[in-house]
Amino acid sequence: MQDKNLNRKNIAIIVPTLKNGGAERIASNLSLSIPKDYKIHIIVNETSDGDYPYRGTLHNLKSKSYNNILLKAFSIINRTIQVKKIKKANNIKISISFLTASNFVNVFSKSGDKTILTIHSIMSKVKNVSLYQIIKNLLIRRLYVRADEIVAVSEGAKLSLVRNYKLDDGLVSVINNIFDISRIQELSKESLSNVDSQLFEAPVIVNVGRLSKVKGQWSLIRAFKKVKEQNRDARLIFLGTGELENELKNLVKELELESSVKFIGFTNNPYKYLSRSTIFVSSSIRESFGNAIIEAMACETPVISTDCVYGPREILHPNSDIELRTDSIEYAPYGILSPVSDNYVDYYDTELTTNETLLAESIIQLLSNETKKEHYKNKGLIRARDFASDMIIEKWIELFEG
Repeated sequence: MQDKNLNRKNIAIIVPTLKNGGAERIASNLSLSIPKDYKIHIIVNETSDGDYPYRGTLHNLKSKSYNNILLKAFSIINRTIQVKKIKKANNIKISISFLTASNFVNVFSKSGDKTILTIHSIMSKVKNVSLYQIIKNLLIRRLYVRADEIVAVSEGAKLSLVRNYKLDDGLVSVINNIFDISRIQELSKESLSNVDSQLFEAPVIVNVGRLSKVKGQWSLIRAFKKVKEQNRDARLIFLGTGELENELKNLVKELELESSVKFIGFTNNPYKYLSRSTIFVSSSIRESFGNAIIEAMACETPVISTDCVYGPREILHPNSDIELRTDSIEYAPYGILSPVSDNYVDYYDTELTTNETLLAESIIQLLSNETKKEHYKNKGLIRARDFASDMIIEKWIELFEG
């Protein structure tokens, strides 16, 4: 006899790619964590070398990304047509999409399936926006209400969406990002090359993320200059690539830190670096969650993070008000929070801002305090397990079955 639940167990995961991004990594983790009795179809715009692992049948739309607004519109229409065909051909009953354009495609291609949109960024309206942004904002307001469910990765991401786009609070659920803690710990033990191993012969501060203004790495570099005054052996390592890479390297040169700051680039296994680092520092100006914070804690690396909107406070001090912002160094239950840096500071100004000085001081204090480091190693791992696959997937199953 055919299982009466078989049809509703066909799931589509719609994501631009499976490479080099937080949302993409979470889509990968979700596919691997969904129970085997669900049949999964992964629908991507394009594939490339180095894709994250996944479970399921892969459908490549072979659809490029464009900057031109007309080409963007044509691309979304083309993807919608293809996705609708895939949904019908494979009797898809649940469709989960990641990132804005894929969310649009998911709603446009709705064909009797339960559409679930995911929110991985702070949904704020920007002044003096482009025509594309105006259209995008309009589509979010008009289309997102047609979804069956919207899943935000944090309470802050939900708050920003509901507040800025006037959506019904009941339409949006919060399910934190999902992490395979055991696999992270396994990969963290992978050996390094001889050259990379030598980097860890001294105290290492590590930052993981796209090299961009929103990640605030320039403020970390400036703060690190002060750290070096107290700890001459300290090193700073960046894992990631991005549009600000050349500017950050120029800043390092200007501050005469070239021998102590290393840019390793993107790696599929950041965990082998995280586990060997002394401290992980997130210097973000804005976050919706903070994947790298969880990954660092899973690697038993103490965490310092700017208390930006939103994400880090929810992770490091979960029982506090998510809209609270510290103006001093805050020793939270699972890590240290430092005031977020000014996004408009002159990178090359030799004088540190007050908040950059506080970030430097938080690093200096933790580097010199073995008791605190051990405390946050242990507490961080405990907290990371709250986001383990078996904990988070239960919430997704409730959503699927509801």
